[in-house]
Amino acid sequence: MVQAGRPRLYNASIGNLLHGERLVIDIHTAQPSQEIDGSYRLHTPAIADLAAAHPFTLEVRLIGALSQGQLDSPTHSITESDADDQRVIRLTDPAHLDRDFILRITPQQSAQVSALVAPHDKYTIGMVSFTPQFADSAHRSLALKVLVDYTDSMSGERIEQAKAALTELLMHLDADDRLSLTVFGSDAPLLIPTLTP
Repeated sequence: MVQAGRPRLYNASIGNLLHGERLVIDIHTAQPSQEIDGSYRLHTPAIADLAAAHPFTLEVRLIGALSQGQLDSPTHSITESDADDQRVIRLTDPAHLDRDFILRITPQQSAQVSALVAPHDKYTIGMVSFTPQFADSAHRSLALKVLVDYTDSMSGERIEQAKAALTELLMHLDADDRLSLTVFGSDAPLLIPTLTP
């Protein structure tokens, strides 16, 4: 029922459901967690056909050091509860597949190394993640490539938020930092094609 398309894109073609019938698609994924400014972000894409209302429920279970951290979601209202050695996060209000779900996790202390081993059918999947710690605090120039979505889905408030984020980003760049900028929609013009001071 679920087929992988291009990277990070999965399609589910569903039909012939009678009124009142219910279909559940259970998808198991693993993704590395990258620390950004002391926090981790769990991002679950959840965009469906916007012409129809598709109900959306979600349950996230955290174990280990991240389960002790501070949680918040900039996209949805959430509740937290404890079950055994896990922290369970659910949506507070009824939701629909009209936007992605993002969970921000700020651990009590920085997790420098973590490992995950999970059985799946007759296989075992393993993943190791680490955050390097640099001994010196010398300034390093930044080489940054920025990609901005300007498709129809970005109209109104979303494109204004993107503009505000770019303005804030520019305020934090130094003279020795370099930046390139690409926008994409029906095409992908390179507004600043090469890394430019």
